[in-house]
Amino acid sequence: MAYTAPVAGDWDTNDIFVAAKFATQVLDNITYLKTAADSRAFSVEVFSALSAVGTGDNKRIVGPAPAILNTYNLTNVISSVYAKSTGGLPTVSIQRGRSAAAGSAHAWVDMLSTNVTIDANEYSSITAATAMVVNTSNDDIATGDLFSINVDVAGTATTGLWVTMEFAK
Repeated sequence: MAYTAPVAGDWDTNDIFVAAKFATQVLDNITYLKTAADSRAFSVEVFSALSAVGTGDNKRIVGPAPAILNTYNLTNVISSVYAKSTGGLPTVSIQRGRSAAAGSAHAWVDMLSTNVTIDANEYSSITAATAMVVNTSNDDIATGDLFSINVDVAGTATTGLWVTMEFAK
């Protein structure tokens, strides 16, 4: 849903509210603004621009999640590269690590049911042929959570890798 700018002349002082106009120009806009206010995102560099992308788990661990992210859910992940892959699909998975009690080890779960891919000869996952899918069983965030960025496929001649994670209430 996008913000709809009210049209000049649509509203007069003595107008009676018409449901369709009110819904589009008031309720939808309030929802849009609230959604934007309730969203958070951060980006992390996994490999610098001139470094070859390599495969493996825990290529970058990010965290701990601050209290402001409590009750938020992961909603989207975007990855980008500096030098595009000439063959193969660079593929990124995200895991959330959570400690059940002080002093206990983190238990790791996959946050995506379909991992993020970047199509060959492209720079970003935004237009990927296969869209990433968030695993809604593991998308919630709590204070102290860690995030592990894993590279399952590096692609051919790929350098630089950045991952952006988006969260919403």
